[in-house]
Amino acid sequence: MVTPLSSAFDLPVFLENDANAAALGEALYGVGRHSSSVYYVTVSSGIGGGYVYKKQLIRGANGYAGEIGNTIIDSSGPLHPVLNKGSLEGYASGTALQSRASNRHVSSIERLLAHPQERDCFTNHLTTGLANIIHTIDPEIIIFGGGVTGSADLYWEALQERVRELVYPSLRSKVDIRLAELKGQAGVIGAAALDEVE
Repeated sequence: MVTPLSSAFDLPVFLENDANAAALGEALYGVGRHSSSVYYVTVSSGIGGGYVYKKQLIRGANGYAGEIGNTIIDSSGPLHPVLNKGSLEGYASGTALQSRASNRHVSSIERLLAHPQERDCFTNHLTTGLANIIHTIDPEIIIFGGGVTGSADLYWEALQERVRELVYPSLRSKVDIRLAELKGQAGVIGAAALDEVE
């Protein structure tokens, strides 16, 4: 796919997934621009993630580094059509929340998360995933983006508090979780910067 486009336009062409591009955008030009170790998580229809270290995108051996959505939160949890049973995405993505809202005859994710029990369920699953990332790669900052951040005022304080409860005591004062600054433009900005970091 890259070669035909590069040939047609006589320009360098790069291919990257959306979470990695957004991670790069936020790490270079967003809220992570002053940090050397940046993990970005997007919670929208799915859950994705990307890791940028010293302004370089870390892809891993096969291009899947940072992909938190398929991590298993509870192996007895819900089936997912393509991911692991009990995956974080199966519990805490916008799609999972919308499904729960529909099952409970609630009109929106915002209304679902207004219920304390549902909010606690969502927060506990998501923070388990974030704590796992913190213990695995020890980022300086975690940046939180995606459509579900539109309801962040309902769960933001609880999310930060719960992450601190789940990490090593020595890390609690160092946990820095912020909302994305570039919002829906992070991926486009990051994609435009790929040629700078390749």
